[in-house]
Amino acid sequence: MKHAPFADRNPIFIGDDTTDEPVFGIISQFGGLGFSVGRVVPNVNGHFDKPESVRAWLARIANKAQSTAQ
Repeated sequence: MKHAPFADRNPIFIGDDTTDEPVFGIISQFGGLGFSVGRVVPNVNGHFDKPESVRAWLARIANKAQSTAQ
């Protein structure tokens, strides 16, 4: 996160299984946010009930970015 192209950016991590869980404990050290999918796990900033909810959220972000870029 200190080197290009990641410097001065804030990561967002979305994980849906147990192998993703260690990231939730350290993502804040990088100024980031972590979201779990399917269940709430320790150290997350929020969660999504299902993958479809993640895709809908990402679509809203993309649409908002497109409308502000015009």
